[in-house]
Parts: sequence; C-alpha cells; structure tokens
Amino acid sequence: VMMALGVWLAYPASAYLLGHPPLADLGMESATSANVTDRLSGTPGHVVVVQVRMGLSVLMWVLAVIGVFLERRRGQLDVRPVFLALTPFLLLPAQSYGGEMLIRVSLFALPFTAYLASAALLPSWRAVSLRRAVILGTLCGLLAVLTVTGRYGNTQFDIFTQNEITASQKLYQLAPTGAAIISATNPTPWRYREYLGHKYRTVKDLCQLDHQANACGEVVYAYALRNPAGAVLLMNRAAKSSMVMQGVLTPGTFEEFEQWLGHRDTIHLVYKNPDARIYRIDPR
Repeated sequence: VMMALGVWLAYPASAYLLGHPPLADLGMESATSANVTDRLSGTPGHVVVVQVRMGLSVLMWVLAVIGVFLERRRGQLDVRPVFLALTPFLLLPAQSYGGEMLIRVSLFALPFTAYLASAALLPSWRAVSLRRAVILGTLCGLLAVLTVTGRYGNTQFDIFTQNEITASQKLYQLAPTGAAIISATNPTPWRYREYLGHKYRTVKDLCQLDHQANACGEVVYAYALRNPAGAVLLMNRAAKSSMVMQGVLTPGTFEEFEQWLGHRDTIHLVYKNPDARIYRIDPR
C-alpha cells in the first residue's frame, strides 16, 4: 500500500523530477548554501525581508522547544506532534528544490510547531499574571508585524497584475506547438497549462555564468535557435522586479537585454502591454 501511494504521489511530479533528481544535490552543505546563503543577497530591502522570514521560522522553532520542555515538566507531553514536526527535516538534505526546500520544510512542520509553541505562549491560565499578560501581548504583536512584513515584503514580484496575466494567456496562443517558452525568471504567471507541450526555461538559468546584456542575449538566442519550433520569450514586470531585488540584474541591464533583442532580424515583438512584452524567436 505504501509503495502504491509513493508511486501515485510521484507521478504528478515526474516531469519536474526528470530535470531535478531528488539526490542530485544531496548533503547539508549544499542544502545550507541553496536555502540560506544564496538567498541573503540583493537589495537591502529584499535582504531584510529574507532575514525576517528566517527569523520568524527560528522564533517559532524556539517557542516549540520551550513548549516541549514545559509540557514535559508538567508530565503532559504528547510525543506525536514532536515527531511530526521533526519528520519534514529529513527532506532538507535530499533536494534543494531551487533554494526553497527549507520553506517547504517549515510549512510542513508549521501546524505541529505552532501547536507546541502554544504551550510556551499559554503555559497555564492559573499562572497568568499582569506581567505575563503584557509579555504575551507584546510577543503576539511583534509576531503579527513580522508576519505581515515577511509575507508581503516581496509583493513587487509575488503578486501579478492583470496585464501580466493577460500576457501569459496570450503567450500560449502565440507559442507554436513544441516551441520553447522562455521567461526572464520564475515570478511569472505561466505553466498552468500545456506543461509537457513546451520546453520551459528562464533567462536567469540560461545565463547563470554571465548576466551581462549582450552575453546573455547570445546565450538565449542560441538556445532558441536550437529548438526546431523556435521560442517565445516573455519579459514581465514581476520578473524584472525579482531579478533587480535579488541582485541578479540592474534595471539598466534588463532594458539593455530587450534592446539587444530588438536588433535581431529573427526576433519579433508580437505582443505588448504596460507590464509585459512577448518576443517570438523564429528558428533558422
């Protein structure tokens, strides 16, 4: 039964797993680099948001540990939520998941860490004093402020405008069957249909070695020409904000890249609105 369940869960993810083998980046050093070190870069505001998110997770785990200690001292500890909170950490060294595995681990563990943390925040109604009530109110207020900051601090690229959604819908109408679909980076409203019908790549991944406009343009152009059906390229507002805030590109480099595209005879601007542009790259 467990084997059948494992196969059933793995099947929907098979397309992703083909390009991202689960044990390809095995190890805590790789996991730490992808999920922590590499994320602490970019504009000062973005770094603060990342630090707040990490701080919230650490604070929740600290409160959970305190809750476990208090529950054990009272003789009321239930070990089941403890094991359920720790089990997701087994995933961390197995797959970096594009630097987001720690986020997944935190979310999987959150219901159980929150349950355990509640024991630290409200240890006993009989023991509540004015001093403890003030401390509890202050802590809850701080958590509320940090949660809003952490959740909405990257709104510039976490939320898509209606123009971007419209451009994404137009993208699939313009992409020939088998064509590669390229976006500047992952904050893009795409891959909601025809997941196996196109090759999906990002400019950020294709140009890992050099994000300068001319060099990156040559790499993207060469990749598109190697595809028999050509490619369509979407440049949208959220992707630009993401790359700028994360320190991958400057606003000027993003614009220079699009200018480079406009100088190629086989690259055509086929759709445009205030927040997105779509280019068609014809095969040779």
